[in-house]
Amino acid sequence: MIETARSVAHPWLCDVMGHLSTPHYLAVFDIATYHLFAAANASPAKTVKTGLGWADVRHEIDYKSEVKAGSLLRVQSEVIRIGGKSVTHRHELLDVDDCVLKATLLATTVAFDLEARAAITIPDLQRAGFAALIEAAA
Repeated sequence: MIETARSVAHPWLCDVMGHLSTPHYLAVFDIATYHLFAAANASPAKTVKTGLGWADVRHEIDYKSEVKAGSLLRVQSEVIRIGGKSVTHRHELLDVDDCVLKATLLATTVAFDLEARAAITIPDLQRAGFAALIEAAA
């Protein structure tokens, strides 16, 4: 897995019980996804210029341990599978201070033609980048 994000559970991101509010988990995981895709030569900031976008089609979050206000967080990520049009990736949210696993995200993202507004086959350049991440983790 590679490190893809760091964050802080600021008090204003927490609910009335003092722990990280649900939408903010996804925000941290979204940032991590951008960095993971950049490591695979599939940075949305670059691919959008060519008409290639990325659309999340599935998220499965498991909350493992409470994230309290003030917690320092990091995300490590990996590519699990490359399909014809989709890539499946996994992210772990950990506490920086004690390395306790706080949450995981299993996500599926499809290559998306921005003009046709439809899923497309993952281009060879990005497929090779995702494959290289899988190989490096093996």
